[in-house]
Amino acid sequence: MNNKSGFIDLCWPRVLLVEQKSAGRDLTKAATHAGGYFDALKETERPRFQLLCDFQTFELLDRDRREILNAEWFVTTKQAQTAINAWLKQYNNIRPHQALNMRPPVPETLLKNGT
Repeated sequence: MNNKSGFIDLCWPRVLLVEQKSAGRDLTKAATHAGGYFDALKETERPRFQLLCDFQTFELLDRDRREILNAEWFVTTKQAQTAINAWLKQYNNIRPHQALNMRPPVPETLLKNGT
């Protein structure tokens, strides 16, 4: 990363970048680090979501929409995973998208019919 050493805590290409800090640390620095890591990735590998945490606070950013999705606070990673999966299901299967004439990307009817 621009001749500086740094490590991404977790990168799931095209899906999620995680930057973790010690408990109680300021997540502003984590956001700066994550942004640098994001910029250093190949465009085809850049993830949609960015998760910042200090093991007490979790902040999820949808980088496509530049929207922070931190309405919920999670105590455990299992809670976070459950909430993220529920949000993704709602976003992809139920929530209307303007670009798709107010239809969801994967309508529930397709999922129920198995097509």
